[in-house]
Amino acid sequence: MQDLATQRVKTVLTLQLQLEHYASVHGSAECPLTHTFADGVYTRTVELPAGTLAIGRRHKLATTNMLLKGSILVTTDSDMPPQIFHAPAMFVSKAGDKKLVMALTDVVFANVIPTDLTDEKEIVSQYTEDDDPKLVAEIKEALCLS
Repeated sequence: MQDLATQRVKTVLTLQLQLEHYASVHGSAECPLTHTFADGVYTRTVELPAGTLAIGRRHKLATTNMLLKGSILVTTDSDMPPQIFHAPAMFVSKAGDKKLVMALTDVVFANVIPTDLTDEKEIVSQYTEDDDPKLVAEIKEALCLS
């Protein structure tokens, strides 16, 4: 029997893979993304239309999250219970967490990352990590998505 933490990771990853497959067939919501750089700080801001479910990448470090507009329901694949936030709001997600965010209204949401890098791809590579490829393959096979 799997422990609860492993079950949560598998559940979130299963949902993510199903959503990615759905989006590849039916398209996905337009979610404008803005990158802002200041001395030693990178801010990634996304606009989510109401009803959008977004699943982020797993961050290697604790991450400051800012809800600038709207209301969200957020949880992670670790131990964060589902919580509703109304703008303006801030919260920190733990290192290793993958966030699930449901936009309850139109939303503007931002992550703040301490870095001197200015290339978005380099930042993603350095500060986030991919899901376990073995687990991804296992779930895709179970869902007949391989």
